[in-house]
Amino acid sequence: MHAFCALLWDNASCGGKRTDVIRVEERSIMHGTRGQRKKSQDEKELGQHHTRNLFPGKTMLEIGDSSRNVVERIFRATSTDTTRCSINIKQVFKLNNSKETLERFEKFREDVKNRAYEHYHKHPRNMVDGNEQLLFYGTKLTSCKQFGTSKLCKDSNCSICSILKSDFYTAKKKSGIWLTSNCQDIVNAYANTNANVETMSAKIAIMVCRVITGRVTDNMLDSSNYEGEYDSIGGVKSNQLFVKDPSAILPCFVIILNCKYFC
Repeated sequence: MHAFCALLWDNASCGGKRTDVIRVEERSIMHGTRGQRKKSQDEKELGQHHTRNLFPGKTMLEIGDSSRNVVERIFRATSTDTTRCSINIKQVFKLNNSKETLERFEKFREDVKNRAYEHYHKHPRNMVDGNEQLLFYGTKLTSCKQFGTSKLCKDSNCSICSILKSDFYTAKKKSGIWLTSNCQDIVNAYANTNANVETMSAKIAIMVCRVITGRVTDNMLDSSNYEGEYDSIGGVKSNQLFVKDPSAILPCFVIILNCKYFC
């Protein structure tokens, strides 16, 4: 997987010129007085992100494009179970993130690296790159009619467009985001909950994201971890991760899937 990632970043940058994850049930995680003090600040920040309209430009990658080939290989390497459904990759988009988004992502990395000096022996990887990983976030695409174009829909219930317009700073996700390292989790999740009952099919959008995971703890049952010094918290499954700060996530590609589930 690391070799795939290196090849992907060599073939396509996630940035763009300024001029030019499974979706598990999102939990509102705010504990204690510290969380209450942050609430008004988070709401103010959320409003600022909507006002700035940080939607990155997106480019559809044609079949045969080198970057698309790598993205498809990464997806297929993390979705190996073909017994439950057939998967058709309909489209792949490259996201050209704004300068502001890239700067915020790199600033978060530097903050993690600076804090790592205090815990060098426990978290040596943090001093190198902030413990960056390639993770995935998935959501349904049933309500979006414009994603295949250069526009975004205005439907507040459309998760994919809301996320892209706000860089994950949506009201439902301002307290953190669940992601996964296994695309199969995303595909399987929609087999039971979101597939069309008549056709047993679903249209899914999977974001390929660079994530600064920082200090990670596996104790998700300890509520103090959600307000403590850890940047990410492991889920019930080893491949799931709860990332506390949206600034740690840089979406780079979007894969549009048509899934046909077997009865």
